[in-house]
Amino acid sequence: MRPLRVTVALFWAMVAVVGFWASPDSRLTVRGPQFADAATRGVVKSLKRAMNQGWRNGAHSICAILGCDYEHVKAHLTHKPTFFHSFKAVCAQLDEFEEEVTHAKMREEDLTPSQREYRWLLLSKGAALINDALGTQFEVPASYVPHNAKNRHYIPGQRGEGDDKEKLKTRMRGLQVVVPLPTLEEIQKDGMDRLAAVREKHMAQIKELEDARHRKFLLLQEEHDRQTDQLVSELRLKHTEEMDTIRRELAEERRLFEQSVKVWDAVSRLLTDAHVGIETLTDRVHTMSQHVFKLNVFYEKLHSFQQTAKENPTGAAPYSALSYAFQSEAAVDQAMHQIVAIYQEASAGVARVQEILNQADGVMATAPTRDDAAWFQQRQRGYKDRLESFVNLLSDLSVRLEDYMQTAEERKLVTLFLGDEVRTQILALLQERTTEWSTRLATLRERTQGIETAANKFFESSTQLDRTTGEVVSAVLQNPEAFLVQVSTYATESGTLRSAAGVIEEDLKAVVKALQDLGREMTGLTEGVASAQLPPAVLDFLGLPGLFNALQVDMQVKAKGQQLLQLIKGRLSQTGEITRKLEMLKSEVKNIRSPAVREQAEWALTEASTKLQDVLRTKAEVELEIQQINLQLQQVQGTVTQLDQRIAHERVVAQRAAAGGSAAAGLRGGSLALGGSATGSMVGLGGSVSGLGTDSRAAIADLEQKRQNEKEKIQELRHNLSSKQRESVSLDNEARRLEVEVANKQRELAEEQQRVLRVATLAQALTTGASPSIGMSMASMRGGLGLTGGLAGSSAALMTQGIMGSRAAGLLGGSTAGLAGASMGGLAGGSMGGLGGAGMGGYGGGSMGGLGGRSTDGQLGRGTR
Repeated sequence: MRPLRVTVALFWAMVAVVGFWASPDSRLTVRGPQFADAATRGVVKSLKRAMNQGWRNGAHSICAILGCDYEHVKAHLTHKPTFFHSFKAVCAQLDEFEEEVTHAKMREEDLTPSQREYRWLLLSKGAALINDALGTQFEVPASYVPHNAKNRHYIPGQRGEGDDKEKLKTRMRGLQVVVPLPTLEEIQKDGMDRLAAVREKHMAQIKELEDARHRKFLLLQEEHDRQTDQLVSELRLKHTEEMDTIRRELAEERRLFEQSVKVWDAVSRLLTDAHVGIETLTDRVHTMSQHVFKLNVFYEKLHSFQQTAKENPTGAAPYSALSYAFQSEAAVDQAMHQIVAIYQEASAGVARVQEILNQADGVMATAPTRDDAAWFQQRQRGYKDRLESFVNLLSDLSVRLEDYMQTAEERKLVTLFLGDEVRTQILALLQERTTEWSTRLATLRERTQGIETAANKFFESSTQLDRTTGEVVSAVLQNPEAFLVQVSTYATESGTLRSAAGVIEEDLKAVVKALQDLGREMTGLTEGVASAQLPPAVLDFLGLPGLFNALQVDMQVKAKGQQLLQLIKGRLSQTGEITRKLEMLKSEVKNIRSPAVREQAEWALTEASTKLQDVLRTKAEVELEIQQINLQLQQVQGTVTQLDQRIAHERVVAQRAAAGGSAAAGLRGGSLALGGSATGSMVGLGGSVSGLGTDSRAAIADLEQKRQNEKEKIQELRHNLSSKQRESVSLDNEARRLEVEVANKQRELAEEQQRVLRVATLAQALTTGASPSIGMSMASMRGGLGLTGGLAGSSAALMTQGIMGSRAAGLLGGSTAGLAGASMGGLAGGSMGGLGGAGMGGYGGGSMGGLGGRSTDGQLGRGTR
């Protein structure tokens, strides 16, 4: 079967190449080597498809039996050449097996066991290759497994018995198919030879066909020319006869037409005149219908205004209805006059058109009748139809004219009656509205009087509050507790005043708004009345002039109310400023002490200053005593020094006495002169030394006794000096402590004085810094608001002069000045002066001088330190 399939593929390839070669396009486009290459490629492709079709059919069969996708398996096996070649061989063998079965026309039940086993082996091997390559688990269905198979699963490479293996090899060799194929050069040469032969055959056939077609064409052209000349000659003879007949008929028709033209021209002129008259009459009837429609519109619009006025009696609808009622009466009369004129003119037009139509009917009766001429019958029927239509139009216009006239009369009467009814209703409604406005105006006047009363109460309350606050502020230093209570009271009362001012403002705005609304309503009435063009008697009947005058007078409350609100706002602003200053003063008042505490602090400062002066005075006395002790100590130390010198001298004299009397006598004579220049006490010693020669030992003992007495005296003086120095240090510490205490009390008192001065300053600013009142008398607003006046008198005077008046001046002039003079002046003059003079001067002159005196003595100074 494989050689047969290859042969069929070669045949169809040759047919395709020959068809391509024989086509006209191929002769023009494919030449020489190009055609050879194209033919070769086509043949090769056909041969490849024929050779590969077997394994493809087998692969489709295997995939269908196993239940897998052919394209999926092919795509995966393409990338694995080993599996792919084995799979193609198995598929080719299965395809050959199926071709043999098909050629033998065998059914499934006709297959022998060996054939079933062979098919099962091929399917098992294909499934094993697919599973190994794709990693799947496909198995051969049970219907394809033979009954005598030992194992339903095929295992590639499984070893069996020797005989079975040899049998299988023999069978597989017998199943191999070898297809002998020619070489490519042989195929190309054979194809080229056969294609050239087919091409020459086709060219010869085409040339014979073209020659036969040309000969046949020449014969057909000669026959067609002969038949055409004959037909043209016959047709020309026929056309000549027909033209003569038609000319005779047309001459007869023209004669008859000329006889009837005159009649139809006359009828046409009459119908044209009738048409013009009917058009004019139609315009008149249309104009009359418009005027009748206007009458109907007047009635409907007037009725609509009436309904709108009933539904909305407070708006502009009543005025519009009243205005339209007056306007519609004149408009109805004018429209009725025009309708009557149009009716008379249209009636004359109807008679004139009727006469024209009668003439046209008489002329048409004189026209000749021709039953054999279709155009004549058609023309006559057309004119008759036009004449009948004009008659019908004229009759319809006459009927419409009468109907419009009757309708106009009816609408005129109905519209005039409705206009009278509307005027009566609207005037009654306007009278009710003016009465309501008078009542509302009276109510607004009562509310204005209430606002006046509230404003008077507001200013009286604010005046009383300022008066009370001024009295408390004037005594703030004497009674701060009452001032603090009054600050809270002032804040509460200020809030009450602000609430009252807000109520007054809202009431005044409400009154002004109500007056403005009333003014707008009255203005709307005025505009409506002006548009309605009512006579003066109607205006007097409604009372509009009096209402407008009253409204103009009452509308002044707006401007005066603004002035009142400005005055109230100024008063509230002043109250707010006073509240702020009171809070500032409150914060300062909380920081100052009570008068009793301040007086106690002044007494404590005076007592401390007195103690400091006493301590400084005692300290100065101790410093004098220390100076005196230092002087005595210096004198005694000088005496001890002289005694030491005399004792040393006496000892030297005594030693020399043993050596020689002359030398000792000379030495004692020289030594006696030493005491004269040292101190005054040494003079007394000079005489006693001269007597030393008799008993030097007794003299030395006496001098030593004196020296011992002087040293004891020095010890006593030093003890006294130490006691006095300790006392001086103690007094110095006490003085410093008292100085610090005095300085602290002075600072506290100075700070308290500054706070008192700040309180006094704030009180003065509060009493004298109030802004002047708005200089507007409430009596000037009495005309609009109805206020009684006199409000700005006491309040403005109080605000202009200040809250406290002369009390604040006395406060600042008396308490503050007295406090500054007594406390600060006395303290600075007494305590500070005494401290600087006695304390600092005495301490510098006594203590520092004493220290300087002690430091001059080297040995004793070091000893005392």
